Amino acid sequence: MRCSLSFYRILTLPELLCGLFLLLVFASSAQDDKASSVSIYRSKADAFYGTNPDSSLHYIQLEEQDVKKTFSGENKEEYHNSLGEINYFIGVLYHRKGEFDEAMEAYRVALRHYLRGGDQTGLSLTLSTIGITYMSRGDYVKALKYFKLALRIKERIGDKQGVAYVLNNIGVVFRDLGDYDASADYFKRSYLIYEEIADSSGMAMILNNLGACFSKDEKFSIAREKYLEALTLRKALKDTVNMASTLNNLGVVSFRMKEFGEAEGYYDESLRIVERFRDLKGMGHTYLNLAELYSENRQQNKAIAMAKMSLELGTKVENVEIQRRSSRLLAKLYDEKGESGLAAEFYERSLKLQEDQTSDELRKAALKEAVKFDFEKQMAYERMSQANKEKEKKRDANRQKLITTLVSVMLLLAIIAIIVVLNRLAVVNRKNKIIEAQNHERQLLLKEIHHRVKNNFQIISSLLRLQAGNQDDEHVVEAFNEAVQRIQSLAIVHEMIYKQEDFSNISTTEYFQTLIRNLEALTLDKRVVFTFKDELGALDSELLFPLGIVINELVTNSYKHAFGKDETIQPRIEIRLKKAGDLIYLYYRDNGVGFEINERSKSFGMELIRTIIEQFDGDLEKVKTEDGLSFIRLTIRPDSA
Repeated sequence: MRCSLSFYRILTLPELLCGLFLLLVFASSAQDDKASSVSIYRSKADAFYGTNPDSSLHYIQLEEQDVKKTFSGENKEEYHNSLGEINYFIGVLYHRKGEFDEAMEAYRVALRHYLRGGDQTGLSLTLSTIGITYMSRGDYVKALKYFKLALRIKERIGDKQGVAYVLNNIGVVFRDLGDYDASADYFKRSYLIYEEIADSSGMAMILNNLGACFSKDEKFSIAREKYLEALTLRKALKDTVNMASTLNNLGVVSFRMKEFGEAEGYYDESLRIVERFRDLKGMGHTYLNLAELYSENRQQNKAIAMAKMSLELGTKVENVEIQRRSSRLLAKLYDEKGESGLAAEFYERSLKLQEDQTSDELRKAALKEAVKFDFEKQMAYERMSQANKEKEKKRDANRQKLITTLVSVMLLLAIIAIIVVLNRLAVVNRKNKIIEAQNHERQLLLKEIHHRVKNNFQIISSLLRLQAGNQDDEHVVEAFNEAVQRIQSLAIVHEMIYKQEDFSNISTTEYFQTLIRNLEALTLDKRVVFTFKDELGALDSELLFPLGIVINELVTNSYKHAFGKDETIQPRIEIRLKKAGDLIYLYYRDNGVGFEINERSKSFGMELIRTIIEQFDGDLEKVKTEDGLSFIRLTIRPDSA
């Protein structure tokens, strides 16, 4: 097979990198197509999570069906981990709806899938959430067992955020059991980790829980300080849902400190948030706190209504603490109203709930579980230290292998880059040499053209002088001499262009002084004193040619007509060049007899001046300057040429 050599070239470094990127894109495109429908269901489920749990649950269940259809025959680990994540989400939604049996079943399904898929992060998160569910139902022993399992996994995989979260949950357990010192210790350990990893949301959660711990220990000033710190962080994070919890807690502290007005304000603000997000547990707590406030203010009917709403929500979400406190408050309120039957009914209910929650056996079992957990934790650290040494050796070997591979790749890319650069430099050098040769040829050609034009000017001037020498009529001779002067003014511009090779930046001062010297040489019989003031500096050749002709005609006119034969007058000519905006002004005056510029002259010179003025849409007028002198002013508009 034959192939033209012109088809081969070295690929540039950007082209190589682009090719590698396209390979990565094509390799991942198939997986992206499969996941597209799943991501649509998840995005809709996330959108309804805060406002409509039922709709969110519907879309996440559709996602589960889609995953089973799409992934069941492929990567088993990915399949089970995806289903684990989905069922965990389903459990959270059931939990929010207050359907705890359904939530626990979804969590257990998630655990089975995570165990088969090997997702340690998902597994530890689900264990921790099950612990929270048991804690909310008052079963602290089971809660601590699940927290312990979650903490072991999170420490093993190095999930600092997860470790801090589980330590926080253990602190909540001991706070509810009344061991405030142990509770504060776990909270502080959790806070230090969140602070280390710069997790403002986690720090706000711990500050809020520390405030609750100090509040239950009746250290209200410290509690309010912690709550306010938590509220500041949550406002900065725009964490509206959790702001409601902190506002509620601030209301409790204000109530305990007998600041009832502030307490009611905090409760109302919190209630608006939890009702908007349909947070049943939060609503139950807030209704209960408002009921206690109304009771303290002797508003019994409002207090009873709020307490009943709180008890109903506490029962729905199976929160023992809300049920117990609501029942006890209702017993007190009905007793004050003299309705002893209802008072006794709610009092017995509160006693039963308290026995279930704070029995001595339960407290001992929970503390025993905590001690066992601390011991097992220490043993686990010792076992992990040995295992970590072996893992570190393997990591070092893998790291060295990776470094070697990366260095090889970088060397290869560097070699390719050097080849590309050298190739480009060679091409640029060849092009530069070609351009230099072409420029040299152009310069030679331009010099030849300038030389020929100069010769042509000289030939024309010589021919005109010869012709003038053959004439007897003085007027004809004078006309020939004027023509020679005009040609000389053009030749001067051409000579200056030839010397500096710049058509657009010719010195006006140098040009006009050269022109005037030539004019003086042609009229030696009259010694004229010239004054020339130039504010332009430089102009292009298209403007200098006509301006040179105009000054040539004006000076010639002064020599011929202005000074006459009166030798008592010292002839003087003053020329000024100015620029104002887009306009160029030429001022000309002599100390001769003068003439009226508005009168139509039949001389060829004045006709030539007027023709040039019309070409530039200009004006010719007689004016007085600031110093009181009269001048002929020629106005030129360069853009009109």
